[in-house]
Amino acid sequence: MKRILMIGLLAIFSLNACSSDDSTDSSSNDPILGIWGNFKDTYIDNGVEVIDEAYDPYYEVATFNADGTASSEINQSGFPIDATWENVGNGRYRIEVLGFTETFSIEFICDGNIMKMDEDGDGYIYYEKLGYDNESCDED
Repeated sequence: MKRILMIGLLAIFSLNACSSDDSTDSSSNDPILGIWGNFKDTYIDNGVEVIDEAYDPYYEVATFNADGTASSEINQSGFPIDATWENVGNGRYRIEVLGFTETFSIEFICDGNIMKMDEDGDGYIYYEKLGYDNESCDED
């Protein structure tokens, strides 16, 4: 259940009307903006990152908008889930979906074309920008 919530949370984000004095509309150039499809899930086993072979690539497609809104569609259901997102700094994003709020560490690699979402140290969910070939990236 936590995995489903985390996937849904990532796919659905919005900006929580917060602002900082040192920022001017930072959401308009945030690396999270765009359409992303998940392509890999991993878990940590004795300190080693292991690919979950049972994971279904492109199970989720998420869209992140500059106004802090987002949507996610699971298994091409035709029923998007709406959410909100906020970049809270230092690679951390606060996501609210279906009344639940959680903060995730997200790293952008491969020139910003791959998003690596930390699952509380238990592993990672990897997303690629739609149209990007993740096979061309050798960063982890």
